[in-house]
Amino acid sequence: MGLIRPRPAPGPRALARPRLRAFPEAPAHAGPALAGGVVELPGRDWPALGRAAWALLPGSAGRVLLDARMLSAAEAAELSLCLALAGPAGAVVDLWHPAAAALRPRLAEAVALRRGVALARSLAAMDAAVPRDIARRLRGLQRQGIAVQRLKRRRLRAAGFGGLLAASGAAAPRLVVMRWAGRIAAPPLVFAGLGVTGAGSAGMAGAAACAGALLSLALRDSPAPAAAVLALCAPGGDLPDQPVALLGGGTLAPAAARLPGQLALAEAMTYAALAFRPGALVGLGRLTEGAGAALGGPSGGAGAALFGSDPPLEAALAAAGAATGEPLWPLPPLAGDTPAAPGPGEAGRAAGFLGSVLGGQPWTLLDLASEGGALDSGAAGRHITGGFGVRLLDRLARQRFEDPHRL
Repeated sequence: MGLIRPRPAPGPRALARPRLRAFPEAPAHAGPALAGGVVELPGRDWPALGRAAWALLPGSAGRVLLDARMLSAAEAAELSLCLALAGPAGAVVDLWHPAAAALRPRLAEAVALRRGVALARSLAAMDAAVPRDIARRLRGLQRQGIAVQRLKRRRLRAAGFGGLLAASGAAAPRLVVMRWAGRIAAPPLVFAGLGVTGAGSAGMAGAAACAGALLSLALRDSPAPAAAVLALCAPGGDLPDQPVALLGGGTLAPAAARLPGQLALAEAMTYAALAFRPGALVGLGRLTEGAGAALGGPSGGAGAALFGSDPPLEAALAAAGAATGEPLWPLPPLAGDTPAAPGPGEAGRAAGFLGSVLGGQPWTLLDLASEGGALDSGAAGRHITGGFGVRLLDRLARQRFEDPHRL
């Protein structure tokens, strides 16, 4: 992930670096191309251009010059952010634009997003840690004005989190509740994230995205009130010898503990609904293998399956995903009141289970099909694709929840 440095007129050293040039009016279908030693970036699909550009640069390129003189300030900031997010660690993007001074406020917002994505990638990489260690790491967000509360095993048992406790047999679970106050007197936008340790970066992707998005909102001083509820569990050990009592009421057979992700996210979303009475509730997690299969398997499954009972919010999420290059694929939830075992329709049945637990609370679910912290294995093999969901959630907040006159 790179840094962005605006320049109204680059000097000789900057001009000697590998160069990219934006051509927004050029047909985008051909994609980026190398011409005369310069990588030409046609069109306005900023996320796709950011990902593809690094494949055409020399393998040693760590600092590049982006000629964005043909772009507006907003477009230049967006393209440079996409390049920085897709670049290798330590990369620097020198942004050549005549309105460099006017770019600084927009770039400050880009930096907030970059830091949110960086946090998400870092948390996803902690999949070998135990929930306690991840919760301690999140405590540091208090320095950014985010209130952080960590519920340990004793409090979880007293409060009735039977599902989360059953889902975490290998190490004590944690529920981390984070709040950003904002300035608008309105019900908050609430994210509920699943963090399963020991399951690769995909297991932590949901919780990581929620934490990263909340950090981004705080760093750019979003007026929208928001919260994140993260269920952190470490599956393993023996099945419980008693029925599993869920936080929202109802019980499940002990065998439900074999599907820990669905139990843990159900508890997080239930708590979010009860504690915050949210204006919107979005759950995120790598809940099933079925989501990846529904979206095309390992080669075609980038993105997330989108389920829910809140059509306007689902439409807003899909639009935000399209704008940020984080695609969502709407699918119908299927009826079910128990966690979904692997098999046909698994993703839809898991979504149906969450809906049955939440009752009348409107909800949406992003069942992540792409790993949240993986290094892309495509032709370039250099750009980072992790941190899925941070930009999407930030854009959702910006477009739908930051206008005080919407109420």
